[in-house]
Amino acid sequence: MKTNSVIGIVAEYNPFHKGHAYQIDTAKKAVGDADVVAVMSSSFVQRGEPAISDKWSRAAMAIAGGVDLVLELPVIYACRSSQAFVQGALATLQATGSLTHLAFGCETKNPELLQALAKIIIDADELKTAMACGITYAAAVEELLNNSLPTYKKLIKSPNNILALEYYRWLHAQNSSIIPLPIQRYGSGYLDTDIVSTLPSASAIRKEILSKGITKEVISALPQSVCVQLGALYESHALGVQSSVLTNLLHYLLAKLEATDIATYCDTSEGLENKIAGNYHFKDFADLVTKIKSKRYPATRIQRLLCQMLISTPAVPFAATANIAPSYLRVLAFNNRGRTLLRTIKTKTQFPIINKLGKNVFTENDNENFVKTLKAEIAATNIYDVLQGNGFYNRDYTTSPIYISTQTKVLK
Repeated sequence: MKTNSVIGIVAEYNPFHKGHAYQIDTAKKAVGDADVVAVMSSSFVQRGEPAISDKWSRAAMAIAGGVDLVLELPVIYACRSSQAFVQGALATLQATGSLTHLAFGCETKNPELLQALAKIIIDADELKTAMACGITYAAAVEELLNNSLPTYKKLIKSPNNILALEYYRWLHAQNSSIIPLPIQRYGSGYLDTDIVSTLPSASAIRKEILSKGITKEVISALPQSVCVQLGALYESHALGVQSSVLTNLLHYLLAKLEATDIATYCDTSEGLENKIAGNYHFKDFADLVTKIKSKRYPATRIQRLLCQMLISTPAVPFAATANIAPSYLRVLAFNNRGRTLLRTIKTKTQFPIINKLGKNVFTENDNENFVKTLKAEIAATNIYDVLQGNGFYNRDYTTSPIYISTQTKVLK
């Protein structure tokens, strides 16, 4: 029987696979037959890479896989640190006024330990001192938490646990009534790059698709309904981006930008812009990242900075979008239940709900946060389409949310 609960999920679905379907199925077993709303990264993902396919296609696959409504996580949150990613995503879900539960993955059988860690207040000066030793923010946080609760050592090394900790932190800081639903990850690890289990990671699936195509291993990792959509995208050359185009764009940017420009274009700090500037001799994206990364600045952070440089425009430099609060709800895809949920959200949210952009979108809403967020999003979509070489331009103005009339059950 359908309940009045609404389960929220923060996702990238890059691409949607059986592990994601397992998460939805497990959450529904805990709550009942609830509506599921996901807020999903758009054209660029949190690890600092272009997504495997455009945001509307990925949202449609999520609907086929068990989600009822997919909202966009704007690129100004999606392509930033885990803290910004979580804060932007949860503030967006909260703005629906409908969420009762939050489902998320973790790597421990005892998520209450993460909940306890989330309540520890980290002193800003201690954090600064720890980072001065040449370690990353995440490593500094881990060190300070381990000092407070040494028995929890190594608990937050996993990417899923790091994000889970941030979810708990946000819920605690907001004194939120949203009920957390931590779900232990089942199958391969988040960073595994080879398909070695029945539930491989998205990284392994992407690697297999982009190097070998839609193989039997890929087919076994995806819900059938999703596999059909992904196969169609592969046949139309709509998966992945052209590495040569990415390389050329980065060569162009680094040839023309000074270090001071780079500091404006992306979230550099501590003189990192000087390390990025002047890197003209590199073979490709991965080679450039290797030349810049260090123990202090991990590859994922460098990847995000380079993607931020690509997205940044003179009108809206990416760095100028830091700490902007969400200001709208953007619909990417929905089914019948999602359409009904949208009607409820419209009565509860104070945010404008966007489907396809109108030509007067910026004259009708001149809120500074709204304008900056949406202009950065339009730029991200256009850059993504240039990287993919699909010939599209300003798709945010021409593409409507994807409507799927039936819900396919993908995992028993």
